[in-house]
Amino acid sequence: MGYFDFYKMRNLIFLTAILFTLFSCGQQNEVKNDDTAQAETKVAAVYPEVLSEALEAHGGLETWQSFGTLEYEMVSGDKSEYQLFDLKERKSLIISDAYKLGFDGTQAWVVPSKEAMGRNSIRFYHNLNFYFFAIPFVLTDPGIQYEEMEDVTMDNVDYKVLKISYEANVGDSPDDNYVCYFNKETKMLDFIRYTVTYFSKESSDKFNALKYDEWQEVNGLKVPLKMSSYKWEDGQFGEIRGEKTFKNVVFSEGSPLADVFTMPKGAEVESTPAN
Repeated sequence: MGYFDFYKMRNLIFLTAILFTLFSCGQQNEVKNDDTAQAETKVAAVYPEVLSEALEAHGGLETWQSFGTLEYEMVSGDKSEYQLFDLKERKSLIISDAYKLGFDGTQAWVVPSKEAMGRNSIRFYHNLNFYFFAIPFVLTDPGIQYEEMEDVTMDNVDYKVLKISYEANVGDSPDDNYVCYFNKETKMLDFIRYTVTYFSKESSDKFNALKYDEWQEVNGLKVPLKMSSYKWEDGQFGEIRGEKTFKNVVFSEGSPLADVFTMPKGAEVESTPAN
């Protein structure tokens, strides 16, 4: 199936979700104001101040949590992918002209092969770009540990800095660390440093960096339009490693139909993190 043929097909995928949303929206509106107030109170009470401020600057955690589906087109160089996510179950589907990849909640799979996708781990890739796209909202996931670090100034911009780590056995890479730099003036996330421990299974002090170059507002949320990845060298941005642009971003209240994440026959499977 061609990449753009799937764009036609996806309308069928979301038909049931749309009908459910129309049916239930009246009931949701009755309690929305109370729910919003309670969510704002919870954010202020549970998370560090710098993160609470960032969540509000990016559109609000309660707004993020009101959606069940995220989809977008990710463009990197001359390649593009359609990516679809169940925001509640964190299932994923990625489609390009060369391959189709998914995560059904247990197993990561790809057709026709890992070779076609050009990567050695399906499971590592299935939510890689989603996580970077969805920060700071995914920093409220269970099992996250916060450490507020000293403020810094870089290129005449003042930042509040928050280090993110994970409790043992949380996710596939609990030894990963993220250091997030929030602009003191805008309260928004400007860039992050991060480690990759998925393959080594060991903590690391070697960081890469990702800079959020441009933002776009979709359904009240400020999400990335363009981001660039770099090597992190001597406390600053080093050589650029790549750029990604996110187009046709759509949030929907309903969840995708579960069948779209079902592993097809003949798929190559990765059930556990790669060793």
